Amino acid sequence: MRKIALIDLDKTLYNGYTLIDFILNYVIPNNLTSKKNVEAAKKLVNEFTNQTISYNDATAQGVALAGEILKGRTVAEVKEWQFHFFNIEKIFPFAPQLLEKLKKNSFEIYIVSATVEPVVSHIANELGVQSFSSQIETKDGIYTGKVLKLLNEEAKAEIVKQLEIGTIDLLSLGFGDSSGDLDLLKVVDHAFVLEPKESEVIKTAEKNQWHVVTRDTILPTVSAIIET
Repeated sequence: MRKIALIDLDKTLYNGYTLIDFILNYVIPNNLTSKKNVEAAKKLVNEFTNQTISYNDATAQGVALAGEILKGRTVAEVKEWQFHFFNIEKIFPFAPQLLEKLKKNSFEIYIVSATVEPVVSHIANELGVQSFSSQIETKDGIYTGKVLKLLNEEAKAEIVKQLEIGTIDLLSLGFGDSSGDLDLLKVVDHAFVLEPKESEVIKTAEKNQWHVVTRDTILPTVSAIIET
């Protein structure tokens, strides 16, 4: 039997929002973008914090803003940024144990995140897993700023379908926390929702009898499913 686990990144493995942290705590302090983009970032964070825009709208705007920030930068340059930005201590303490448990039980593990590729792929490499993410176009090794793919909502579910192709016997697990993960969670065999905050997510999880877990209960809950 083929086994796959698809795991959201922000607020599921990573204690925070990677794209917001990348922009606010690395790009802006190091003067790596324009004043216009700085103001756009602050406005977006304010609107998201005050819930004047939805989670998914904030995600789309954040990816578009990331495209503007990366525009004109080389792939190699942005890759180097990630070594200075990423802090392993931002990963939830349970996450390494969860990943190790899944690996020991022969699961292929994929981070599935709406955050842009250079951020996600670096973190995935650090954690020793594979990844899918939103994509910003590059030409001749330079970012153009154009968003090629926004990996959110329905697009996350499509990843499951892609991985299922040609597989007769498959066991799939999905992990998430937000409305952007709902489509993915609906198409896996076992869905785990970590400390959801959105009412839509809570109601959907209850309706579908998904596993609603906390950072303290996720490991035993997953063990009960995969080690039986």
